[in-house]
Amino acid sequence: MKRFLIVFALVLLAILPSAAAEGPFNHAVGLVVIDPGHGGHDPGAVGNGLNEKDAVLSIALKLRDLLSDDGIEVVMTRDSDVFVELEQRCVIANSALWPEGKSALFVSIHANSSEASEASGFEVYTARNDKVIDFLNESTPAGMGFRFASLSREKASQECALMSDRLGRAIVDSIASGFPYMNRRGLKEGNLYVLNCTAMPSALVEAAFISNPEEVLSLGSDAFAVKMAEAIESGILDYSDSIR
Repeated sequence: MKRFLIVFALVLLAILPSAAAEGPFNHAVGLVVIDPGHGGHDPGAVGNGLNEKDAVLSIALKLRDLLSDDGIEVVMTRDSDVFVELEQRCVIANSALWPEGKSALFVSIHANSSEASEASGFEVYTARNDKVIDFLNESTPAGMGFRFASLSREKASQECALMSDRLGRAIVDSIASGFPYMNRRGLKEGNLYVLNCTAMPSALVEAAFISNPEEVLSLGSDAFAVKMAEAIESGILDYSDSIR
């Protein structure tokens, strides 16, 4: 199967050289894979009467609706209280067919927790810049092969990492603008499975600390979920506008 994908990609490259030459990530965003963390029997972090899985799903569903209203396709790794393995989340993302002439992003949403109840604020993670992704694998849709055929796995991974950092910075700036009172913990690199194994620029948002008695009051509210979804979407749109 993998050999077929590679051969198919090379044939498409010969037919469509200009599309491949532009680079797979240098297009406006047409698809966002939204990944609400945890779910089902896995509540995630639990604190002050709130489960992480519920808070992040609320944000994710609102983000889905905002992006859809703006004409961006959305794929959800879960849209209800179900458990999805980490590997399957990546398969869902990597199986999605990007809209023609557009690029795709993966955004995972979580809530933070700490033994120190005073820990507060938001932060955004991207994968380590030295990660190497296999962009042509069993999950790659047949129509996607030409996008990566002109690049080595290492080169494509480097470009993906650079765009992930760019996405992460845009989301950090947007959340900081929407929540000026929150502690800005910044952009960080993390060895996180869903970031390491998705074949597209990706970021993981830690929206607030569920372990903080003050922040959890906001985190569990519909008003916070709406505002956080708006901030994340604004960051995605800023990122997209910057590469048009």
